[in-house]
Amino acid sequence: MEQVKKLLALQALERRHKELKTALRQVPVVRELRRLKEAIEKGQDEMRTGKERYNNLGQAIIKGENICYQLRQRIEELKEELYSGKIANPKELEVLEKQLEGAQDQLKSKEERVFQLMEEKETLYSNLLESRAQVETLKEKFRTLRIQYIANQEQFNHEINDLPDAIARISAEIDQDNLSLYNKLRGRHRNAVVAMVVNSVCSGCHMSLAIDTIKRLKLHQEIVFCDNCGRILYTSS
Repeated sequence: MEQVKKLLALQALERRHKELKTALRQVPVVRELRRLKEAIEKGQDEMRTGKERYNNLGQAIIKGENICYQLRQRIEELKEELYSGKIANPKELEVLEKQLEGAQDQLKSKEERVFQLMEEKETLYSNLLESRAQVETLKEKFRTLRIQYIANQEQFNHEINDLPDAIARISAEIDQDNLSLYNKLRGRHRNAVVAMVVNSVCSGCHMSLAIDTIKRLKLHQEIVFCDNCGRILYTSS
Protein backbone atom coordinates (compact mmCIF):
# COMPACT_ATOMS: atom_id res chain seq x y z
CA MET A 1 0.00 0.00 0.00
CA GLU A 2 1.37 3.38 -1.04
CA GLN A 3 0.49 5.09 2.23
CA VAL A 4 2.40 2.48 4.23
CA LYS A 5 5.45 3.00 2.02
CA LYS A 6 5.30 6.72 2.70
CA LEU A 7 4.90 6.09 6.45
CA LEU A 8 7.92 3.80 6.28
CA ALA A 9 9.90 6.51 4.48
CA LEU A 10 8.83 9.04 7.10
CA GLN A 11 9.95 6.69 9.84
CA ALA A 12 13.34 6.25 8.16
CA LEU A 13 13.82 10.03 7.89
CA GLU A 14 12.84 10.61 11.52
CA ARG A 15 15.13 7.81 12.66
CA ARG A 16 18.01 9.29 10.67
CA HIS A 17 17.30 12.69 12.21
CA LYS A 18 17.49 11.19 15.69
CA GLU A 19 20.68 9.29 14.86
CA LEU A 20 22.33 12.45 13.55
CA LYS A 21 21.41 14.42 16.66
CA THR A 22 22.99 11.68 18.77
CA ALA A 23 26.04 11.53 16.50
CA LEU A 24 26.32 15.32 16.62
CA ARG A 25 27.09 15.11 20.30
CA GLN A 26 29.73 12.44 19.59
CA VAL A 27 30.07 11.74 23.30
CA PRO A 28 33.05 9.31 22.98
CA VAL A 29 34.97 11.81 20.81
CA VAL A 30 34.22 14.73 23.14
CA ARG A 31 35.27 12.60 26.09
CA GLU A 32 38.54 11.67 24.37
CA LEU A 33 39.22 15.31 23.45
CA ARG A 34 38.65 16.28 27.09
CA ARG A 35 40.96 13.48 28.27
CA LEU A 36 43.70 14.58 25.87
CA LYS A 37 43.32 18.21 26.91
CA GLU A 38 43.62 17.28 30.59
CA ALA A 39 46.66 15.09 29.86
CA ILE A 40 48.30 17.95 27.92
CA GLU A 41 47.64 20.44 30.73
CA LYS A 42 48.96 17.98 33.32
CA GLY A 43 52.09 17.39 31.23
CA GLN A 44 52.64 21.12 30.81
CA ASP A 45 52.25 21.69 34.57
CA GLU A 46 54.78 18.95 35.27
CA MET A 47 57.16 20.49 32.75
CA ARG A 48 56.82 23.91 34.38
CA THR A 49 57.56 22.38 37.77
CA GLY A 50 60.48 20.46 36.26
CA LYS A 51 61.91 23.59 34.62
CA GLU A 52 61.72 25.47 37.94
CA ARG A 53 63.53 22.61 39.64
CA TYR A 54 66.08 22.53 36.81
CA ASN A 55 66.80 26.25 37.20
CA ASN A 56 67.00 25.94 40.99
CA LEU A 57 69.46 23.06 40.61
CA GLY A 58 71.60 25.17 38.30
CA GLN A 59 71.70 27.98 40.87
CA ALA A 60 72.45 25.53 43.68
CA ILE A 61 75.33 24.04 41.66
CA ILE A 62 76.84 27.47 40.97
CA LYS A 63 76.50 28.36 44.64
CA GLY A 64 78.07 25.05 45.66
CA GLU A 65 80.97 25.47 43.22
CA ASN A 66 81.63 28.96 44.59
CA ILE A 67 81.73 27.54 48.12
CA CYS A 68 84.11 24.80 46.93
CA TYR A 69 86.33 27.44 45.34
CA GLN A 70 86.40 29.42 48.58
CA LEU A 71 87.16 26.26 50.59
CA ARG A 72 90.05 25.37 48.28
CA GLN A 73 91.47 28.84 48.72
CA ARG A 74 91.05 28.53 52.48
CA ILE A 75 92.80 25.14 52.43
CA GLU A 76 95.72 26.56 50.47
CA GLU A 77 95.99 29.43 52.94
CA LEU A 78 95.95 27.06 55.90
CA LYS A 79 98.57 24.82 54.30
CA GLU A 80 100.80 27.77 53.53
CA GLU A 81 100.46 29.03 57.07
CA LEU A 82 100.95 25.55 58.57
CA TYR A 83 104.07 24.70 56.58
CA SER A 84 105.63 28.16 56.42
CA GLY A 85 107.73 27.48 59.52
CA LYS A 86 106.64 30.74 61.05
CA ILE A 87 104.55 29.04 63.71
CA ALA A 88 106.47 27.01 66.30
CA ASN A 89 103.87 26.85 69.04
CA PRO A 90 102.55 23.26 69.17
CA LYS A 91 99.06 24.38 70.24
CA GLU A 92 98.80 26.85 67.38
CA LEU A 93 99.99 24.17 64.99
CA GLU A 94 97.38 21.78 66.36
CA VAL A 95 94.65 24.38 65.87
CA LEU A 96 95.76 24.99 62.28
CA GLU A 97 95.82 21.24 61.57
CA LYS A 98 92.26 20.87 62.90
CA GLN A 99 91.13 23.86 60.82
CA LEU A 100 92.77 22.36 57.74
CA GLU A 101 91.19 18.97 58.38
CA GLY A 102 87.78 20.59 58.91
CA ALA A 103 88.08 22.61 55.71
CA GLN A 104 89.09 19.50 53.77
CA ASP A 105 86.10 17.57 55.18
CA GLN A 106 83.78 20.45 54.25
CA LEU A 107 85.22 20.54 50.74
CA LYS A 108 84.76 16.80 50.28
CA SER A 109 81.18 16.95 51.52
CA LYS A 110 80.35 19.98 49.39
CA GLU A 111 81.95 18.43 46.27
CA GLU A 112 79.90 15.27 46.77
CA ARG A 113 76.74 17.37 47.15
CA VAL A 114 77.54 19.36 43.99
CA PHE A 115 78.11 16.11 42.12
CA GLN A 116 74.73 14.79 43.31
CA LEU A 117 73.04 17.99 42.17
CA MET A 118 74.71 17.73 38.77
CA GLU A 119 73.52 14.12 38.38
CA GLU A 120 70.00 15.13 39.39
CA LYS A 121 70.06 18.01 36.92
CA GLU A 122 71.21 15.72 34.10
CA THR A 123 68.46 13.18 34.88
CA LEU A 124 65.88 15.94 35.10
CA TYR A 125 66.99 17.31 31.73
CA SER A 126 66.43 13.88 30.13
CA ASN A 127 63.01 13.64 31.78
CA LEU A 128 62.06 17.09 30.51
CA LEU A 129 62.99 16.14 26.96
CA GLU A 130 60.89 12.99 27.24
CA SER A 131 57.96 14.91 28.76
CA ARG A 132 58.12 17.49 25.97
CA ALA A 133 58.00 14.73 23.34
CA GLN A 134 55.00 13.14 25.09
CA VAL A 135 53.16 16.45 25.30
CA GLU A 136 53.81 17.15 21.62
CA THR A 137 52.46 13.69 20.74
CA LEU A 138 49.32 14.38 22.79
CA LYS A 139 48.93 17.77 21.12
CA GLU A 140 49.15 16.20 17.67
CA LYS A 141 46.52 13.61 18.60
CA PHE A 142 44.30 16.37 19.98
CA ARG A 143 44.67 18.49 16.82
CA THR A 144 43.95 15.54 14.50
CA LEU A 145 40.91 14.40 16.49
CA ARG A 146 39.58 17.96 16.78
CA ILE A 147 39.84 18.50 13.00
CA GLN A 148 38.00 15.23 12.45
CA TYR A 149 35.38 16.20 15.05
CA ILE A 150 34.76 19.61 13.44
CA ALA A 151 34.49 18.04 9.97
CA ASN A 152 31.95 15.53 11.25
CA GLN A 153 30.03 18.29 12.99
CA GLU A 154 29.78 20.25 9.75
CA GLN A 155 28.67 17.17 7.82
CA PHE A 156 26.05 16.24 10.43
CA ASN A 157 24.77 19.82 10.66
CA HIS A 158 24.40 20.01 6.90
CA GLU A 159 22.35 16.81 6.77
CA ILE A 160 20.32 17.72 9.86
CA ASN A 161 19.39 21.06 8.30
CA ASP A 162 18.09 19.29 5.17
CA LEU A 163 16.07 16.62 6.97
CA PRO A 164 13.18 18.79 8.30
CA ASP A 165 12.27 19.80 4.74
CA ALA A 166 12.37 16.19 3.60
CA ILE A 167 10.19 15.16 6.55
CA ALA A 168 7.74 17.95 5.80
CA ARG A 169 7.51 16.92 2.12
CA ILE A 170 6.82 13.27 2.85
CA SER A 171 4.37 14.18 5.63
CA ALA A 172 2.39 16.35 3.16
CA GLU A 173 1.97 13.29 0.92
CA ILE A 174 0.46 11.16 3.71
CA ASP A 175 -3.27 11.12 4.45
CA GLN A 176 -3.85 13.23 7.58
CA ASP A 177 -5.75 10.44 9.35
CA ASN A 178 -2.91 8.04 8.69
CA LEU A 179 -0.38 10.63 9.78
CA SER A 180 -2.28 11.26 13.02
CA LEU A 181 -2.42 7.53 13.65
CA TYR A 182 1.31 7.23 12.98
CA ASN A 183 2.11 10.05 15.42
CA LYS A 184 -0.12 8.46 18.04
CA LEU A 185 1.60 5.09 17.68
CA ARG A 186 5.02 6.76 17.75
CA GLY A 187 4.36 7.83 21.32
CA ARG A 188 3.89 4.18 22.23
CA HIS A 189 6.57 2.58 20.02
CA ARG A 190 9.60 4.84 19.97
CA ASN A 191 11.89 2.38 18.21
CA ALA A 192 9.55 1.63 15.26
CA VAL A 193 5.93 2.33 14.34
CA VAL A 194 6.03 0.57 10.97
CA ALA A 195 7.35 -2.98 11.32
CA MET A 196 8.30 -5.53 8.68
CA VAL A 197 6.75 -9.00 8.73
CA VAL A 198 9.27 -11.81 8.39
CA ASN A 199 8.07 -15.43 8.31
CA SER A 200 4.69 -14.40 9.68
CA VAL A 201 6.36 -12.68 12.66
CA CYS A 202 6.18 -8.96 13.51
CA SER A 203 9.73 -7.59 13.62
CA GLY A 204 8.60 -5.01 16.17
CA CYS A 205 7.38 -7.31 18.95
CA HIS A 206 8.68 -10.62 17.54
CA MET A 207 5.30 -12.28 17.97
CA SER A 208 3.58 -14.56 15.42
CA LEU A 209 0.69 -13.08 13.47
CA ALA A 210 -2.72 -14.62 12.80
CA ILE A 211 -3.27 -16.19 9.37
CA ASP A 212 -6.09 -13.73 8.67
CA THR A 213 -3.75 -10.83 9.37
CA ILE A 214 -1.19 -12.21 6.91
CA LYS A 215 -3.87 -12.64 4.25
CA ARG A 216 -5.10 -9.06 4.63
CA LEU A 217 -1.53 -7.82 4.51
CA LYS A 218 -0.88 -9.59 1.19
CA LEU A 219 -3.94 -7.98 -0.41
CA HIS A 220 -2.38 -4.51 -0.01
CA GLN A 221 -5.84 -2.98 0.25
CA GLU A 222 -5.71 -1.49 3.72
CA ILE A 223 -3.39 -0.59 6.58
CA VAL A 224 -2.88 -3.73 8.66
CA PHE A 225 -1.88 -3.67 12.31
CA CYS A 226 0.00 -6.22 14.41
CA ASP A 227 -2.37 -8.42 16.46
CA ASN A 228 -0.09 -8.07 19.48
CA CYS A 229 1.63 -4.66 19.60
CA GLY A 230 -0.55 -2.61 17.25
CA ARG A 231 2.28 -1.54 14.93
CA ILE A 232 1.62 -0.87 11.25
CA LEU A 233 2.80 -3.86 9.24
CA TYR A 234 4.40 -4.21 5.81
CA THR A 235 6.13 -6.90 3.78
CA SER A 236 9.13 -6.72 1.47
CA SER A 237 7.10 -8.16 -1.41
